[in-house]
Amino acid sequence: EDFNIESAFESDIQTNNPNSYITYKKLGSDYYVVSGYNEGKIFYQKTMMTDKGLATSLIEYPESEREYYDKVSETIFSSFKE
Repeated sequence: EDFNIESAFESDIQTNNPNSYITYKKLGSDYYVVSGYNEGKIFYQKTMMTDKGLATSLIEYPESEREYYDKVSETIFSSFKE
């Protein structure tokens, strides 16, 4: 079976953890974004397809530190070119 961005996205949005849920997901032609809550923490993941495979960046942080980490996340993930 050929590996593609759609199958990676579908795999990442499936969860068997009752303490984890997705609040945002977006699939582009060569990238996807998934964010939400996991075990009481906020997470944000961006995955891109490159000529060598997948490149993923994931950040997870306490909800109490959201203001700080939302700014950090924006800086990090804006450097990922779509």
